[in-house]
Amino acid sequence: MTAPSSTPTTTPDDEGRRRRARPAVVRRLVASPRVREAVALGVVLLALEVLTFSGWLTGSTAPPWDFYNQYNTEAWAWWRDGGALAPPQWMPYAWGGYPALLDAQNSSWYLPVGLVALVTPFTIHASAVLAALHVAAGAVGLYVLVRSWGATAVPALLGAVAWFYAAGWYSNASHLDISRAYTWVPWLLLVAGPTWRWDRWWRWPLGVLLLWQGLLALYPGIVVALVYVGAVTVAAVQIVHRPRFRSYLLPLAVAASCAGALAALRYLPFFLVRGAGSPSSDDASAFPLTMLGTFLYPYGAPELPNYVTMRSFFVAAPVLALLALVPWASRRIRPVLVLVAAAAALGLPVWPWHDAVRSLPGMSLSRFTMSDFKPLLLLGIVLLAVAALDGLTRRGLAAPRRLAVPAALTAALVVVLAVLGVTGPWDTVGWTTQFLLLAVSVVAVWSIVLGRGAAAGTATVLVAVTAASGLVGALSTSAPWQAERLATEELSFGAPVDALVAGYQDPDAAGLLQRPARDAPDGVAEPAQALSTIWGRAFYTGGASVMGYVNLKGSAPFESINDELFEGDDREGALRWWAAPGVLVAASEGYPSESDLDACVTDGTCGRGLRAEPAGYVTGRLTWAVDASSPVTVSANEAWYPGWTARACGNDGGDCTELEVGPGVHDEVTVEVPAGERVVTLEYRQPGQRAAAGLAVGALLLTSFAAVVVELRRRRGRS
Repeated sequence: MTAPSSTPTTTPDDEGRRRRARPAVVRRLVASPRVREAVALGVVLLALEVLTFSGWLTGSTAPPWDFYNQYNTEAWAWWRDGGALAPPQWMPYAWGGYPALLDAQNSSWYLPVGLVALVTPFTIHASAVLAALHVAAGAVGLYVLVRSWGATAVPALLGAVAWFYAAGWYSNASHLDISRAYTWVPWLLLVAGPTWRWDRWWRWPLGVLLLWQGLLALYPGIVVALVYVGAVTVAAVQIVHRPRFRSYLLPLAVAASCAGALAALRYLPFFLVRGAGSPSSDDASAFPLTMLGTFLYPYGAPELPNYVTMRSFFVAAPVLALLALVPWASRRIRPVLVLVAAAAALGLPVWPWHDAVRSLPGMSLSRFTMSDFKPLLLLGIVLLAVAALDGLTRRGLAAPRRLAVPAALTAALVVVLAVLGVTGPWDTVGWTTQFLLLAVSVVAVWSIVLGRGAAAGTATVLVAVTAASGLVGALSTSAPWQAERLATEELSFGAPVDALVAGYQDPDAAGLLQRPARDAPDGVAEPAQALSTIWGRAFYTGGASVMGYVNLKGSAPFESINDELFEGDDREGALRWWAAPGVLVAASEGYPSESDLDACVTDGTCGRGLRAEPAGYVTGRLTWAVDASSPVTVSANEAWYPGWTARACGNDGGDCTELEVGPGVHDEVTVEVPAGERVVTLEYRQPGQRAAAGLAVGALLLTSFAAVVVELRRRRGRS
């Protein structure tokens, strides 16, 4: 006999009600204005992604130049070698090895790259797809930002499309940390703005997450620019809108502090190893009158100043047409005006105080001051244009007496761009097409101003013109953002990246006794070989090279090795030393001779009265069986950075003592070894990691505490 079931019986009437309920839910979703708005935005952005980035998405093209350097090679290695769960300590792949966080541009702790690495190998193709998605994410960020300010849907859509085609995505496509700034500045401004409601518990973890990842995504110089302009803009928000301290400045300061503490996971070890010194004292920025044309016209002509990746200020024709009609008196606009003014005053090299700006704390981290402030400047310009269109579509016909100034400004804009177009070094088809689109934009804008035709319909036309102008602008100068991927991979690495990745061999799983030799050129190294991308294949294959394209500028060991390889008195000896397998030799003023180095490698005779035979190797840890007839200073051909430690143990692994470690005359690691037989182990651990982890844990706890307090207050207020 079976017991009666405790599961309720489902009747045919219940099933019928469920089937009828499902279409009702769908109908409610379809009828929801927010859902329809989100779908419309998604459709527009999907169409723009396919139209613009089909090559990136399919893998036929990818950005050129620096895209094939540490932005992707080292990012691949950092996430493959442990990522956020087991952060790598040492990069053995180039320049005698270096700390894994010494290059702040390697996407370490940047979660979008980590998520891609979980799904698929982070190849050049995968990185290009992620870059295309960043463009859409930036456009969504601008849309959400202006909608949070109360702008209607069509002006917000124009802003999103204009931002989709903003300059940096294309001119700086090869510089991932610069192009990603265009994704993050709208989101960061959203969190730092007066409309971000800190009285919702979920806003705390989301706000801190956005601030943290935004800080990690940006080029260091842009982070500094963001701090200066952001501080001025936040002050303007407080003065203009006068939010309560506990609802704006206090939670923003707490959230920003938490994000900064989380960012210490990358930056604290970086600064403890490298310091905050500048890689260069020069500023490569220039802004003559001709540069005004790059707001609309193609920028590839070699007659223009600045690197081709740094000269474009493109914002699409309708944005320029709308600027004369910005509602300057609006309280909502004043903080944006402050943002634009601050970015222009600090970033453009046309002011007499520009050299003083370069001396501000942190500004020396970059050689491209103008480029650092450009994302903020262009964001402000697009926001002003959105505000202008939003005001026009709301107000309708303007009073004739108020049109003289905007009409004069519009005429002046058209005349200036016409003169620049005729006299400037632009592609003829490109500039004439853009000028025609500007003329169409001016006509459309002023038809709204004068009440000729439906404002909403004309605004929708302006969105289409924005897309056309943006697409023409991108395609008119495709060299900085489009190149044949497979051909460039072959040229850069000697083989497709997929093939290199497929041949990857984990040296730590091979049970090696000795670090393998590093790849090096034959004979004497030449300066042109130093930053050759061919050495970057080591990141994919698990090998190592003497040289490689990695941004280690400003770090003393890199500078020393570089100088001695190309300018030193014994260039052959330097190359031979850094190319050799992992050895431990008696320290001297010069490099070991070829015969002495060979003897150490082949039979362990590494100096008078010194034997050092390799006894184990994994990345960042090297072991030798050492027999010294007397105390001796030995050199390992690993680059010296703070964080190296050494210990000597008995053959049975006991009786261990810490050894003195320091830099040698060639910035190699030196160790003071006692007499007798010992097992000597060198190990590298990045300084500051425990402190950074403690700060990160504290930030997470504080964020969680704030979220809980906010939720409890909300519930108490409802009861």
